Amino acid sequence: MASKATFQCTLVTPGAAILDEKIVYASIPAHDGKIGVEHLQAPMLIKLGYGHLRLDLADGSSDSYFIGGGFVQVKDDVLSIITDEATLATELTVTEAEQQLESLLAEEAKTGAELDEHDKSVQRARARVAVAKTN
Repeated sequence: MASKATFQCTLVTPGAAILDEKIVYASIPAHDGKIGVEHLQAPMLIKLGYGHLRLDLADGSSDSYFIGGGFVQVKDDVLSIITDEATLATELTVTEAEQQLESLLAEEAKTGAELDEHDKSVQRARARVAVAKTN
């Protein structure tokens, strides 16, 4: 069986380089929906949303992460993912994620900029629950 074509993927947060490996496919949570990236993908710049990042590695395994916003660049067969947060899905628990969401939903109504930040926090928490449930 022929091996699948690979390309380089880097995943970094402000605090650490999380991954630097050859992959065959990436399913990325863009701010406006999912997008797939493969070998020889056309160059692009993507704004990340909150959600499930799946990376299919060259060895046939897959890594799943919760991604908390950021940007992706695809150029010269290299996928660069720069995000505020990247947490392995296996490190998330549904119970903790749901408790965090419930806590946010129980907060009092806010106005103006506080409301916008609260809405983003709720979206992020909902995405975290969804990723936790993939385990």
